[in-house]
Amino acid sequence: MKKSLILFCAIAFLIMPGCKKEKADNTDQYKAMVNQIFDLAMCWQFTPNPVKGSAPINESIDQIVEDGCGGYVHTTGSVTGAVYWDDETGQVTKATAWPQYHISYVNYGSCGNCPINGDPYLTITGYFHFGPGPVCLLQNDSYLRIGGGFKDCNNSWSFNLYIALNPNGTIQYVSGWINDDIVYWEP
Repeated sequence: MKKSLILFCAIAFLIMPGCKKEKADNTDQYKAMVNQIFDLAMCWQFTPNPVKGSAPINESIDQIVEDGCGGYVHTTGSVTGAVYWDDETGQVTKATAWPQYHISYVNYGSCGNCPINGDPYLTITGYFHFGPGPVCLLQNDSYLRIGGGFKDCNNSWSFNLYIALNPNGTIQYVSGWINDDIVYWEP
C-alpha cells in the first residue's frame, strides 16, 4: 500500500502580545493559540491504494522547524491505525487513526522579545474515525486532546483541552481549561 505522511506545516506559533500580568478577557488569544496547535495536529494525511482491501497506518513523525534566530519547535510522535476500502469501488469503507505528538519549544520566536519555551512540552493525542466515502470525511466521534504547556516572557501557559472535530476536519467545539480559565467555544 502506498501511504504517505505529508508534514507540510510551517509552525508559526504566535508570539504572545505583551507580557501582562493583569487578568483580562483572553478568549481571542486562547483561540489563536489553540487554532495554531490544531493546525499542527492536522498536518498529515495518508493515501490508500485500492489494490488491496486494508492496510495498517504506522507513521513516525520527527520534524524540526527553526525560526531563523536559533529557536525551534521539535515535533515527535506517530500516527497509527488502519484503513479499509472496497476492493471493487476503491472507496474507503472505514479508517481509524490515533495521532500522538510531543511538541517542544526551544527559544522559538527568539527574534522578538518574547521567545516561547516548553514547560516542558505540549502533548497532542486523539482519535480520527473516517467513515465511508472520501478519506478526509471524519465521523462525529473524532477528537483531539491537548495537554501540557509552554512559557513566553513571564507567562506560563497550561493546557487541558478537548477538541471535537467536524466531518471536514475543522473544529466543532473546544472545551477544557487554559491556565485557570475554563474555556468553551464553537468557532
